[in-house]
Amino acid sequence: MGHTAIAETIKKEMDEVRLDADVSAALKDWLLADREFNVWFLETTKGKMDDEALMSLLSGYSEDQDSVTDGWKSYRDDHNGPQLIAILARSQATMDRLQGK
Repeated sequence: MGHTAIAETIKKEMDEVRLDADVSAALKDWLLADREFNVWFLETTKGKMDDEALMSLLSGYSEDQDSVTDGWKSYRDDHNGPQLIAILARSQATMDRLQGK
């Protein structure tokens, strides 16, 4: 596979990228939310979940991760903190929605 989750990429690269305090705080919050989502996902999919619900969940999370990946790559180039913070906030809202929060 060779695919690295964006959370792992961000964790590895955070020390190499200049981060303003607000961006650093948003990233830490997002990393925590992403980890909690993954734990929830593993617990939820152990039980009875029909294929349609599972595919919807996977699709929503995949699209969300793609937007965070794009936002992180863009931030590394342009250091547009407000843009990345907005993407991370949308991502957390998506994860909350997928969890039914």
